[in-house]
Amino acid sequence: MIRLLILLAVAAGSAWFGYVHALEQAPIQEMEKLERANVTAVGGYNITMRGFERRNMKSKVPSSNPDVLFVSCIYNLAKGPLRIYGQTSPHYWSLSLYAHNTDNYFVANDRELAGDRFDYLLVAEDAPPVQGDDTAIIRSPTSTGVVLMRYFVPTDADVPEISERIRQSGCEGEIVPP
Repeated sequence: MIRLLILLAVAAGSAWFGYVHALEQAPIQEMEKLERANVTAVGGYNITMRGFERRNMKSKVPSSNPDVLFVSCIYNLAKGPLRIYGQTSPHYWSLSLYAHNTDNYFVANDRELAGDRFDYLLVAEDAPPVQGDDTAIIRSPTSTGVVLMRYFVPTDADVPEISERIRQSGCEGEIVPP
């Protein structure tokens, strides 16, 4: 009888672990589908995508935040580092880096910078030390992930200036095909 109870407890524990593991993996699998679709749509990894249009709140598909314009890049460090550069917003700007598993491993904003320009070099976690200029080095825990820059746009009158700053911001690296 005790053996049967132990066997049932182990079976129930294994089933529960499998269920929890499947739930944990579902968001990652969905993100991988979106990643593949976006990378295919733009022609590869390490290509800057800029969002210049603010969506009207009356739109059938409103933006998640109509007061923010985005610059993003789905990166792949297989062929080397990725340079992340540009100019911040006069109102608010932030940079977030996400690992392949969606962990947010790096954040910066305009209040932390000495000026209104930024320049980072994103390298693989196991990449050799990088020598060179004053470019800040960021080590990615995964070879693929997402770069997301947010530019706060308080009024429509600010759109032209911030759009110009967005044009001067992006990601540079060797393009990796989808």
